Amino acid sequence: MKKLVALLVVVSGIHAGASAQSFHLGATLGDNLSKINGTSFNTAFKSGFLAGAYAQIRIGSHWGIQPEVLFIQSNTKTDSSFNQIYSSVAANPGQLKDVHLNYLGIPVLLTYRILKIIDLQAGPQFGILLNNDKTLLQNGQTAFKGGDVTILTGAEVHILRLRVYARYGWGLGNINNISASDATKSDTWKNQSIQLGLGINIL
Repeated sequence: MKKLVALLVVVSGIHAGASAQSFHLGATLGDNLSKINGTSFNTAFKSGFLAGAYAQIRIGSHWGIQPEVLFIQSNTKTDSSFNQIYSSVAANPGQLKDVHLNYLGIPVLLTYRILKIIDLQAGPQFGILLNNDKTLLQNGQTAFKGGDVTILTGAEVHILRLRVYARYGWGLGNINNISASDATKSDTWKNQSIQLGLGINIL
């Protein structure tokens, strides 16, 4: 995954260096509303924190590439079904658990300017899990896989040096790391999120 991200960034930089009309670097801060789609988790979105940096490379009058590096906090809560499905390995059967996951998120977004101040955005976000919740399972076992790929779509509004954006993301892969032999039935977990943020151009 890391090699793929590096390749995408390098290719983007080479192409942009030849034809970019403008280049900006900035910082961003926002709210990450997240949940995990799966029988074992609460269906409500829970608020988390995101912060990081971005580069925007304009290619022509409409197109652009926007790679970012983000710290993303993803919060959710187990449902009563978790203890039923994973009764043989659950750390505290009968208790609901708050789950806090921190990701290093690397979005690589293609942007298209539809109006002078509005860009549409779409692209993959590569997530690397920085901490693995070890309170869900017995003996400190890890319940979540170490990485994920999410597709992001959204829009960004530019006001002078400021940027306001909203994005929806859905995970492509199953992040459930629990062996199927330890479950009473199949249970797929996929990330889902809404990112709301504010950015400011530094350069």
